[in-house]
Amino acid sequence: MKRNALLASLLVLFSTALTLSFATFLYMVYPQPTRTSPRTIVVPDDCPTIEWAIRNATEGDTIFVRSGTYCNQSLHINKSLSLIGEGSRTTILRGNLPTFLGPPGGFLPNTTVIQINANNVKISGFTITNALFGISGSGNGIEIVGNIITFCGETAVRLVGCYNIIAENQFENVFGGISCAGDYNTITRNNIIQITSSGSAAISLSGSHNKVAGNSLSNGGYGIFVIGDSNRIIKNNVTDGLAGIEIGVGSYNIIRGNRATGNFHHGISISAAFNNIIYENHIANNQYGISTLRNHKYRVTNNTIYRNNIINNVDQVRTDVTEWHWVDGEAVSRKIDLCTINYWDNGREGNYWSDYNGTDSDGDGIGDTPYIICEHNKDNYPLMNPIVIPDFPDEETPLDDSTGQTSLNPTPILIAISGTILLVYFAKIKKATTKAKQPKTLSTNKHIQLNSYISSQHGFK
Repeated sequence: MKRNALLASLLVLFSTALTLSFATFLYMVYPQPTRTSPRTIVVPDDCPTIEWAIRNATEGDTIFVRSGTYCNQSLHINKSLSLIGEGSRTTILRGNLPTFLGPPGGFLPNTTVIQINANNVKISGFTITNALFGISGSGNGIEIVGNIITFCGETAVRLVGCYNIIAENQFENVFGGISCAGDYNTITRNNIIQITSSGSAAISLSGSHNKVAGNSLSNGGYGIFVIGDSNRIIKNNVTDGLAGIEIGVGSYNIIRGNRATGNFHHGISISAAFNNIIYENHIANNQYGISTLRNHKYRVTNNTIYRNNIINNVDQVRTDVTEWHWVDGEAVSRKIDLCTINYWDNGREGNYWSDYNGTDSDGDGIGDTPYIICEHNKDNYPLMNPIVIPDFPDEETPLDDSTGQTSLNPTPILIAISGTILLVYFAKIKKATTKAKQPKTLSTNKHIQLNSYISSQHGFK
């Protein structure tokens, strides 16, 4: 009876192993169908117009546009694809606005050269010109890289979404530069000159956990204007504009390693913000070095400002406003103190002030007396010499162009399962046979042990 039971077990084992092995063979010989590889469509070689190429492209395709001037462009992208020009100076997309724009207003048609309503779109290698908006749209994972954008009557690039990248573009003679709303976006290494509206910003950012780094902004209106929390504004150069860098409303933002110089108004302003950190910036030759004015609703408090060079500004720190009113037919002014409590040192080091006239008796590089800012604020550890703005990394994990999905091939797992089952059952058979034939001579300290462990991981980077 035991022998019959053993043979039955062996038959079940063999059938199971054979089934798994056959399934493995079928998978290897007849693999699951995969998506057709992305195509590259060349304009005008493969099709006459860019619009036709976009309409006939599928998800993941690349449209390569050869050098030339393409007039009256109004492109709509509603699928994931890459639109690549042969060269940013030789591949020109013109909108349908006249060369002379005049003052922006409602009489101008709402023209956009490239309108995006999709995720994972890349635009690179073009000159985009003569429109209200150069690139506008919404989506996640959009990349606007290596373009020249000029003569836009409103905003050159306007995006809403997350994980978007706007990098290494050049903007010139535009009403507004970059407007970006969303979280985890990156705006880096752009060159923005000649913003034609004093009320517009070179970079306007709304959202949280964004990075604005390594941009050069000059001869324009506002430099960088931020509303949101936990953003990093680092290593930007903002010069000769209306204003430098401003946190409009927000907290836990970091402003570090920037140069804000020669601006008509402030170098750095925190107008309705708290718990922000401003350090290792060079702030020089502005009307106001740092402005800490609260508005009627929000207070500017608990911000930490240290290790900055604050040099030769007309007012090093602005904490009050001037209010004008008429008295007996004459204009009379009065100053309103809006000074709130902030921290102008980190407990060890403060800032370098070009107008500090204190001494350093022990030669430790820290002034002996505080630098007085207003009634509620002072720098307890003023630096005697300017700091050298350090060269530091962006502290950002590089973006991966891959999808991040790890594919799992079941073939090795099926083979491992089959082999493991065979080993386990044959081991048991051998053990049972040995016990049946030599029950008295089998040593008790000998045994057969087989452990099988199969691990797999299927996730996202």
